Amino acid sequence: MFLFGGLAVSIKDLCGLWLLWLYGVLYGVLYAPDTQHRIRQCRSIVNFSFASAEDTRNTGSSSNGLHVRLGLRAKANQQLADALGIHNSLTTTDPKVHWAFLRQVGQRLRAMDSATQWQKLYGYSEQLLEKAVDIRNATNATNVETHTAHSRHKLAALVRRVCLESVMYVLFQASGLDPDDVSTVCDEINKQWVLSKAVPAAAAEGREVREGRMEQRQDSIVQQSPQLIQALDRLLQDSPERENLSPQQALELILPSYEALWRVVLLTYVTVCHRQPCDTIATADIADIASVIGTGSPRETELRKIAKEGLRLFPSSKRIYRAQSLSSTDTSMIAANVSALHRDRDIWGPDSLEFRPSRFHDDMAAEQQHAYMPFGLPLHRCPAYDGFGERIILLLVAVLCTRLGPDKASIVYNDARLDGNKEAELPSGRYDMEDWVLALRDGMTRK
Repeated sequence: MFLFGGLAVSIKDLCGLWLLWLYGVLYGVLYAPDTQHRIRQCRSIVNFSFASAEDTRNTGSSSNGLHVRLGLRAKANQQLADALGIHNSLTTTDPKVHWAFLRQVGQRLRAMDSATQWQKLYGYSEQLLEKAVDIRNATNATNVETHTAHSRHKLAALVRRVCLESVMYVLFQASGLDPDDVSTVCDEINKQWVLSKAVPAAAAEGREVREGRMEQRQDSIVQQSPQLIQALDRLLQDSPERENLSPQQALELILPSYEALWRVVLLTYVTVCHRQPCDTIATADIADIASVIGTGSPRETELRKIAKEGLRLFPSSKRIYRAQSLSSTDTSMIAANVSALHRDRDIWGPDSLEFRPSRFHDDMAAEQQHAYMPFGLPLHRCPAYDGFGERIILLLVAVLCTRLGPDKASIVYNDARLDGNKEAELPSGRYDMEDWVLALRDGMTRK
């Protein structure tokens, strides 16, 4: 037994402290450099610094650097342009198109600049969900077969529909949309998006890319999916912006917002309401969202951590692809695995796979701050990064939790690993949720 500053310390205690110190040293030597390397590598792909600094420096809207960055992104997204016929900031090499797209999106997002606007959207989204699940019919159905049909819904399709209609309401003030046309747009976007990602993924992972694949998909929006544009045209008929906006131009604005939204909303809702998150999220917390959304209050800031954690575990872009080179003879791609970085145990700790919004606090480790990039990084960060993205995720999750919480509905995953085991990790691939079924509980009534 020894005395240090009046404290009695045993040899066993000293050995334990020494081992703890040694562990810290070894961790720093063995793991920290690798962790830092992975963070730097991922960030360099997202912010384009992997390319020549001389080529990508930002010296103005007409700079060579901007042309290079747009080119590296557009080349990686060429299949997206071919599959959906879009010509926006994600697919263009023209700085004028890039800046025009950012201006249009920015103007629309800035219109959501007050708590009143957000609360109006909250009420509208509630109406959308009520209409989509047809709660009155589910509750009042007297025939057993009819009741069962009305009481069960494909969850992914339901969430996609609510997200698309909410996005169209924000961007174009479009409301009262035909459900069949909404479903057509959702389904066609989903199908074409999957096809568009096949080549970049194969190239980035070193798999063979067949020659001519890109040429084969030219004009696919006309040849393969005319129903997408036709349905979108009908949905825009009553929008005040219809005269100034073609269906194709509307799709270019809709796609980034909608695609960035539906999976994170779905998976965050399921985790918060129907799984076992590490942090218990009280019913009162969810109920508060409707009254504080868009206020910028400390309470809203605290609740937005739910969206932050949803974006950490289920980032909108799991991988961000860039062309390795602008050379026409080089088809190789590189990818930043954002999802892996967001779930890295060395960065986020042993509970890295747990849903714990409280991890987002003022004293977050520098590594965590650098590894967290749900909206990308400057100079090409998502326009929704400055509050809008987190708010709309939080709003839609709150609507789903309030209207379809565990007291009102349950989820059948049709997956032996998930059904009956609330602690199993949720898959997050695009098609992983297609068999999940939302089952409304008997006796459920309207709010």
